[in-house]
Amino acid sequence: MPWGITIGGAMAAFAKDAKRHGAAVAWTAAGISTVGLLTYVWREQRRVGTKGPAPDMPAHVELELPDHPGVNTVLDAGKGYRVRSRERAFGQARTIVGIVQAIDRYHAVRPGAPDVMVLDISRRGGGPMPPHKSHQTGRDVDIRNPGWPPTTNYAALWDLVRAFGEDPEVQVMFVDRGVQEELGRVADAAGQSARAAELLQVRGGSRVKHWAGHKNHVHVRFRGGVAA
Repeated sequence: MPWGITIGGAMAAFAKDAKRHGAAVAWTAAGISTVGLLTYVWREQRRVGTKGPAPDMPAHVELELPDHPGVNTVLDAGKGYRVRSRERAFGQARTIVGIVQAIDRYHAVRPGAPDVMVLDISRRGGGPMPPHKSHQTGRDVDIRNPGWPPTTNYAALWDLVRAFGEDPEVQVMFVDRGVQEELGRVADAAGQSARAAELLQVRGGSRVKHWAGHKNHVHVRFRGGVAA
């Protein structure tokens, strides 16, 4: 989306600011006014967000920036997983890599298991994505419970949770308390009670926490900038 910015002798500052925001910049001299101001065009290839004063720039200059310029890596369907909506499958690069690696670990312990269904991450450029309150910064991903619908395969879900839990960049996972109880029972039967105690909030862990409504999917949040 092309747009104009009028500045006086601040080309270097503009380039520095644009680069800091992760933008792919291509500017051209679009005109020179009678007072010698240059008009440049920043052709932003991501969705443009709100206007605001440009840091390190003259106070009268405003830039239109994407909501979250780092949310520009898309997760396309791949081996072992499907993606419900490409338009809602954009994330920070580290998030996308982490998702694929976790799914690979899952399939390593469950060879022949059905594809994992990746639901929502973020839209390109980030920002609000109804009906979610989160999923705005490319750090959050919803993964459908294995077997759902019609019913959750708790043994498979436990393996999936463990797979994500091996990544130190996973900050937290949100799963309904009742589902966590089922996962704990699966872990006990598999001789993995100690791991359940590390992960599950219902067992005293801190990586998998209760969030009402998360009965048929796992919400995974990766570390990064401000969560939203």
